[in-house]
Amino acid sequence: MQNRKPGSETRSGNTFQDDVRPPARAEPGGEAIQKALTTAIRAAQADFGTVQQYDSAEDCLRIVASCGFPDQVLNLFQMVRRDTNSTCAAALTQRMRVVVGNIAASYLFVGTRELAALQQAGVAAAHSTPIIVDNGQLWGVLTVHFRRPWEDTQYDPTPMERVAVRFAECLKDGAPQQTFAYRNAEGSDTRTFQRR
Repeated sequence: MQNRKPGSETRSGNTFQDDVRPPARAEPGGEAIQKALTTAIRAAQADFGTVQQYDSAEDCLRIVASCGFPDQVLNLFQMVRRDTNSTCAAALTQRMRVVVGNIAASYLFVGTRELAALQQAGVAAAHSTPIIVDNGQLWGVLTVHFRRPWEDTQYDPTPMERVAVRFAECLKDGAPQQTFAYRNAEGSDTRTFQRR
């Protein structure tokens, strides 16, 4: 089997990384959130993504930014409860990252309407991570999605996790509307991400 990077190939032959940018949407005033999502997609070499904010009154996640998904998928996942069959619901419940290299073979999805909707949208794999801010409070969940499945050894979750941590730090500073900038380990701004 060829060692392939997730997101490195799509049905059309183009990828997000080739600057074929899928439509991006964010709530009003959510430019920093959209920037964090775009940065996470690039860091993970993914194809789609969402940011969901935790609604403590309803104990659910609500989409506040998305990239690459058609309306029917966004409508299905607009409000995600803990019992929804998804990586984001599992990340909400477990408060830890959830990585699924093949949603068609995952216990989270087999035989569910969520699996059918994601496959119809071209999603084959996903990585969700909770956004934990000050005093361990859950702000929400960041998820990136891939068009192709992969084996665990083919995917490094670290770049996307770094973006999530940086975004949580921005939120902790109390200014999610400020410009989000991801900095690499050396401290310089980075626009291009490569797997190590």
